[in-house]
Amino acid sequence: MLKNRVWVKAGYVLGTLMPTSALLSPEQNSLIQKSSVDLFWNVTLRQMADRVGSVAPIPDDFAHSAERINAAMQRYAHEIRSIQQAFAAESAGVLSVFEDEIRTLVLRHFRETTGDRSSLPDAQAEDAGKATLNALSNAFRLRPKVMAQRIPTVFAYAMCHAAVRMDKRRKFDGHDLVDIHHAACGIPYHDAVLTETPLRVLVTGGNVALDKTFGCTVLSRDDEVLDYLDQLA
Repeated sequence: MLKNRVWVKAGYVLGTLMPTSALLSPEQNSLIQKSSVDLFWNVTLRQMADRVGSVAPIPDDFAHSAERINAAMQRYAHEIRSIQQAFAAESAGVLSVFEDEIRTLVLRHFRETTGDRSSLPDAQAEDAGKATLNALSNAFRLRPKVMAQRIPTVFAYAMCHAAVRMDKRRKFDGHDLVDIHHAACGIPYHDAVLTETPLRVLVTGGNVALDKTFGCTVLSRDDEVLDYLDQLA
């Protein structure tokens, strides 16, 4: 039944962001955020297209990130000889971004398990975080399919990057990074993802095969999308 499906308002199709300013009081921030929700909840896709044009600009930080990634891929290309190596490197890189959060979770688990509320020395806390990060990186390297079910977003993100990394003729641009973010957040958690052809080819092809790993239908052709939606009715 359609009523059991998850639908996203047009204003939130690219994610949910809330305006916040450190210069405003909590009450003022709440008022602005409520107004933002009201605005994006009611805006239509046509209104969004009229405002931004047919192609929305990619933020500069995505473009700059793409440049850095391309430079790094070229610099370390001689070290990567297989998709497995590329995936291990990419998953470790993604996990390292969350090193602080991993350390916080380790300490929280330690306190909840032992009941010990005393503060650990900084060096000991740092070592615990790094040990957990190394363990997770090794788990992704040695048991990727198991980790795909444990931390699916990291798996999907790293696999997409690994596939691009193995294609020596391909370079990232800002649009690619946005697309991969959408794929990593959508495919592991939904029955179907409707997207454009280049992203469908990336996520369903060869060693990536995110559609098979997560049992998600990924479609890009208009007729296939309409047939799929018709079957839901």
